[in-house]
Formats: sequence, C-alpha cells, structure tokens
Amino acid sequence: MALQFTNTKEKPITMIYDIAPKRIGTITIDAFLEEKHSSKNTVSDLPVEEGYNISDNVFEEPDEIEISGFISSAWNDSQFQSIDVPKQNAVALHNSLRDKVIQFNQALKKLVKDKKPITITTGLYVYEDMIITSYDVPRDVETGADLHFTMSLRKIRVVSSEMDVMVNAPDNAQLGNELEGGKVNKEKIMADMSIPLQYYLKDLASGKNLEPEVIAYWEEEGKNFANLKGVQWQEIKNWGMKMQVQ
Repeated sequence: MALQFTNTKEKPITMIYDIAPKRIGTITIDAFLEEKHSSKNTVSDLPVEEGYNISDNVFEEPDEIEISGFISSAWNDSQFQSIDVPKQNAVALHNSLRDKVIQFNQALKKLVKDKKPITITTGLYVYEDMIITSYDVPRDVETGADLHFTMSLRKIRVVSSEMDVMVNAPDNAQLGNELEGGKVNKEKIMADMSIPLQYYLKDLASGKNLEPEVIAYWEEEGKNFANLKGVQWQEIKNWGMKMQVQ
C-alpha cells in the first residue's frame, strides 16, 4: 500500500509499506470492514477465603472476535491460490465473476462445517486455535455482486492430557500424618483442602450447573492438590462429594 503526501516544496513524496493480508484460515480476504476484539474475565460465585489469592477466583475467558468481511467479485490470480482452485477451474471462473463469489462463499462455509481450529490474521492480532461460531451472508441488490459477510470466532483452549498416578502410600514419606497404618487418612486430607475447593465439591454434589471454565479451573486445582497428597484426584473428589451430601 502506498502513502503519498506533499512537503513544503510541493513535491510529492511516496512511502511504501507492507500490510499483512487479512486471512481466515488460508483464505485471503480482500478486506475486514470492521473488527470487534473481545477479552473478558469471569468471576466465580464461590466465596473467597480470607487471605486467599482473589485472582484465583477470576477466570480468563477465551478470546473472541467478530468481523465484517468483504470479497470483491473482481479477478485476483493470487487470491484463488488461497482456496486451492485447480488451474483449469480458475480459468473458467475468470469468465464468471459471480462464480468467484460462489466459490469463496463455499470455501468459507467449508471452514464452518469442518469444525477445526484455524488461524485468523486481522489488523491487530494473529489469533490461533479459533473456532467459527457463526457465519452470515447478508444479500441485497446493492451488494449482490460481491461477497459481504459477518463471522464470529472463539478461541479454544488446547491442553495436554495428564494421567493421575496412584502413589504407593507406604513408600511416600511426604504424606506424614495423613497415613495411618499405610492407609490414607481421608479426613485429614479433606481438612487440608482449601475452602473454595470444598465449595466446588459442594456445588458438584448438589448438581449445580457450573460454567465449563469454572470446572476446568477447579479440576486443575484439585489435581494439583491431589498430587501433593499422593492420591488420585478422582478419589478425593468422590470422598468430598460424599461428605458434602452427608
């Protein structure tokens, strides 16, 4: 893109600089007419224990973006490479501007149907691991020749799975007085559990509907706690839920 301005001697000066093309997955978009970037936090309803880190009860929501995009019906050789159109088909499309719009609309719809994480390049950020949550194409007599669309995307969290390993209690010196005759002292472990984590188990036992982000956070906290105690988190969770309903 070129930027031109006039200096005091009325001589035009042209400056050339590169702007990264806008892309949805591998598809090159002519323009994003509007972008709305959203970053949010969710605050847990669980009470915070005095002296406890308040930020542990605040959960970062996945990034979201809403875009209004535009693809011109005008011919662009390099643009067709982004949707992997065979050369012989591209020649035919060159003779039909309407077919180009249809081809790109189908390519974008395929991204929706694939349900796979994609990378989106915007004017501010490059987002990875994004899932398309909506794709809309408004049409009217004034814009019908081109492809105008709106799209919403949400980032998914990609985590590696971990296996809980049952520690051989007699050999685990770190358990200390949490072992009685080689057996785990359930009451001692539950007494050491933080109040917010106990409230989480209480909510589970009562069947309360919790947000997925809240569940993911406290499940991770529970696993960390279980590892410190040398037992499986699922076992502690079962004990805790039974104790909460008793």
